Amino acid sequence: MSSCYDELIRRNLIYHISDEGLIKRLNAGEIEPITFYIGFDPTSHSLHVGHLLQIMLIIQLLKFGHKPIVVLGGATALIGDPSGRATERPIIEESQVMSNVEKISTQLEGILNNFELTTDEKITVCNNLSWWKDMNVVAYLRDVGRLATVNQMLAKESVHRRVSEENQSISYAEFSYMLLQAYDFLHLYRTENCTLQCGASDQWGNISQGLDLIRRSCGDEKVFGLTTPLVVKPDGTKFGKSSTGTVWLDGELTRPFELYQYFINIDDLSVITFLKYFTFLTVDEIESIEKESTTRPKDRIAHKRLSYEVVKNVHGKEIAENVQAASNAIFGTAPFEELSDDVFELLMVELNGISVNFKDLRAREIESIDSFLVSFGVVKSKSEVGRLITQKGLMLNENKDLSLGTKISEIKPYLGKYIVIKVGKKNYSIVKVL
Repeated sequence: MSSCYDELIRRNLIYHISDEGLIKRLNAGEIEPITFYIGFDPTSHSLHVGHLLQIMLIIQLLKFGHKPIVVLGGATALIGDPSGRATERPIIEESQVMSNVEKISTQLEGILNNFELTTDEKITVCNNLSWWKDMNVVAYLRDVGRLATVNQMLAKESVHRRVSEENQSISYAEFSYMLLQAYDFLHLYRTENCTLQCGASDQWGNISQGLDLIRRSCGDEKVFGLTTPLVVKPDGTKFGKSSTGTVWLDGELTRPFELYQYFINIDDLSVITFLKYFTFLTVDEIESIEKESTTRPKDRIAHKRLSYEVVKNVHGKEIAENVQAASNAIFGTAPFEELSDDVFELLMVELNGISVNFKDLRAREIESIDSFLVSFGVVKSKSEVGRLITQKGLMLNENKDLSLGTKISEIKPYLGKYIVIKVGKKNYSIVKVL
């Protein structure tokens, strides 16, 4: 087994570390574990795939014996992090932030449970409002403000850009954000012996401010920072956005099937990097998948494995298997007749399935496939149904030998109740017969 630091390097998970001394500490996890923290500001009621790298880092460090603390920024989200922003974030009501904290905490617990951690691998989740709510302005300026220089804060990239560019500005609240996050580190250092903060590379200014605050306040040089790369697409656009918007980790906002499709459509240049980032496959396994994918590119081996592993990590193994089976059936690599009832029910959602009762069909004299398909809007007209049949462009439960006189009752449903309709090469519908 490789050392902790070597494993993180092989997976390209380290963008920058504050001190070479961290390497030794990372590699001594079983003997002298580091307590580290990663923060998430609850600006929405769900995390998105852009947060996934930090979640994976938590588990990677945990595997090597280190002790994680997840900080949900109930206080800092009320201010807004200027990092990576050209304008100030909209103010969020405190009640909304607290609701977001509760939902994200539950979400994180569910995701982390998918990794089947042992009782010795406990993850502490806390809300930084618990230590900020009793802090008054005088205490803040005395204990925190006096230890930070304005010169130093102005030099931070997130601040410097906002004050140096024409028609740009930064509020005092946003300017203070880095001190709030720095104090989080100091508080955890004092109360939990936390000596490492991790985050994405755009958080380096905030992390380094925390290191400096601890050194000025406590005189301890043995505190560290570690950043991961920012995850972007090859064209430089933001990772985690799809044609329909943000890709969320909440299954109600982004359904597991949608999450699977997002990753299966990741560009070829990113797929191996993402296998290293977002899965726990060994690097040797990933390199083997890469070689196999090179010889069989049309099979999209790497993309399918990435999609499955991500959905498994976020939503659990059973859901991942169902989503994978549904995707394989729709895209022609597996027969529908082998699908389970759970997978067909998933397809009913994804394909906007129709539930019908044979008695109702008979009462409305809808018996032939042409009247059925037109009545339920699957095909526009009976003439189009005829054209599709002639061109072998219509298939019901993998049966292409159809005629206008074919009755729906002649089609044998899968599992006795599902009829899958394929129009053309890619357009699917599904009917559940009651």
